[in-house]
Amino acid sequence: MVKKKREVIPPKINSDKLKHVRNLTLEDEDHYKRVALVKSDLSHRITNHLIFSEVTLTQIDFIATNFNRSEWCDVIFIKCDLSNTAFEQAIFHRVEFIDCKLSGVTFTASAFRHVTFNNCYAPLVIYGDCDFKYSAYLKSVLDESSFYNNKFSNVELIEININDVEIHQTSLSGIDLSKCSFEKLLVSADDLKGCIISPEQAVPFIQALGLKVKFNQ
Repeated sequence: MVKKKREVIPPKINSDKLKHVRNLTLEDEDHYKRVALVKSDLSHRITNHLIFSEVTLTQIDFIATNFNRSEWCDVIFIKCDLSNTAFEQAIFHRVEFIDCKLSGVTFTASAFRHVTFNNCYAPLVIYGDCDFKYSAYLKSVLDESSFYNNKFSNVELIEININDVEIHQTSLSGIDLSKCSFEKLLVSADDLKGCIISPEQAVPFIQALGLKVKFNQ
């Protein structure tokens, strides 16, 4: 019997119950529940153990903000700028990033459960010691990002640019890369073992392993 693949569960938010607020203070250990925030600048903050549940964030600037031990459950980011933001020991559960900018973000020792990145610009992102389950990247740019010592389970990559992505001690077994676009990857043979590629990607993958392809006339 073929095991059915588990779907990514979207955030569970009742928009009728959301309270629209003008700003968030981001004081340590604040808990924001059932709120909606639009067009606010929350950049260059240092925070500790914030909790967000049933929250929508639209056109918010989080540039270079540090979220230490933050928890995000049933949260939607829409057209937010998270450039150079740092998430350390963060938990994301049923979270969507839609049309967001995540250039240079750092995710360290963070857990992703049912998380979707949709149409996001996310180059130069660093993922270190993260754990992904039931998550998806859709129509997004991940060029020059780095994955170090991560775990992937039931992760989808659809129409993703991954050129010059570096993958180290992160097994891609069972991951379908056939719908990704790239010219070069930095990845070991061990990490590639068991991944799914298209026939057109075979040559770039061989080159990624340092082998040269000779085409006979």
